[in-house]
Amino acid sequence: MDKVKMIKKDAKINIEIGTGFLQKLQKVMFYIISNVTEEDIKRYAEESKAYTSAVGFSEEWMEHITTISVLIKELEEKAESQGAVYEKNIDEAIKDANTEDNSPLPQSPEQPE
Repeated sequence: MDKVKMIKKDAKINIEIGTGFLQKLQKVMFYIISNVTEEDIKRYAEESKAYTSAVGFSEEWMEHITTISVLIKELEEKAESQGAVYEKNIDEAIKDANTEDNSPLPQSPEQPE
């Protein structure tokens, strides 16, 4: 009988993720919510307050956006604790995000020293 590898439920896994991959996760998050209305966002906010794993969310996209948001937040917190963040004007950051390289391989943007 074939076997598969399983990850223990209480495991904490340390991995390194490049900026390019983080940006791709952010794009996935924005893709998921691209057709979400303001009313949907309000409903999501209300459901998030009362969320339990036993009850879950009323719509699948809510679960997915929560999962990706938790992962992105963890990555951003790790980056900050490791001194790998810098500040940038929000308008400039949005402009850069809209013109970044869309190659299939993760790329790291140029960063100030």
